[in-house]
Amino acid sequence: MRWFQGEGLRLAMQRADNIRYDPHTHDEYVISCNLAGNERAVLDGCPLQAPQGNITLYNPGQIQAGEGTRCILSLYLDPDFFACEQLAPDEPAFATPLIFDPRQHERFRNLACKLDTDGETELLEEMALAAVVDLACSHLDRRVEEAPGANDWRVRRLQELLLDKLGERVTLAELAAEVGMSRVSVVRLFDRCTGVPPLAWQRVQRLRVARSLLERGMRPVEVACSTGFFDQAHLNRHFRRAYGITPARFARLARG
Repeated sequence: MRWFQGEGLRLAMQRADNIRYDPHTHDEYVISCNLAGNERAVLDGCPLQAPQGNITLYNPGQIQAGEGTRCILSLYLDPDFFACEQLAPDEPAFATPLIFDPRQHERFRNLACKLDTDGETELLEEMALAAVVDLACSHLDRRVEEAPGANDWRVRRLQELLLDKLGERVTLAELAAEVGMSRVSVVRLFDRCTGVPPLAWQRVQRLRVARSLLERGMRPVEVACSTGFFDQAHLNRHFRRAYGITPARFARLARG
């Protein structure tokens, strides 16, 4: 994986025969260009086809997964990036999750080439910012909205419970009893409202918290214990499937 950390943004490029990401979420905005392959993605439970040259646009907190790309370049932006740079008001959102824009594709190809071959970090950051400005003007035009059904009190209560017990084992029977539903009904409702079943949603949140703890300098073995994984190997397996990188390497790159 190639990596660049700038102010308020970072770039990551990965190559493999078939890059696969398990369901996960980011606190940042994510702009990903499929440079090779045919990505089959899922965003909040909705399938997306992103052939070579397509760009996916993810808002903070959305649950995403995918496979099929062979080379992907992703640009991550801090949650307050657009407000700080005066490109948009607080909590803006991308209006569409998928675009095909030859001009933007060429920008990302140039970024990938620069990331691969050049150490001129200031020029690399300038190129990334130019791409962001272009995308913001064309596709950033509304505020973040809750997913349909996300305000259902039962979903909110189950999310609260799953977050309160992030480091504990929770059963479907326990969740069902909490809101007076059957296990099947809980899975169906939660999946419809969030895009994933409840226990899968909890694992996504565990990984999100794990990323934050790693960025703050906590050791992977301590992170595993704090976020409900059986051990460091268990964390390593799920973290790599979700983010394409081991926790230890992610921590090293995040610290610069």
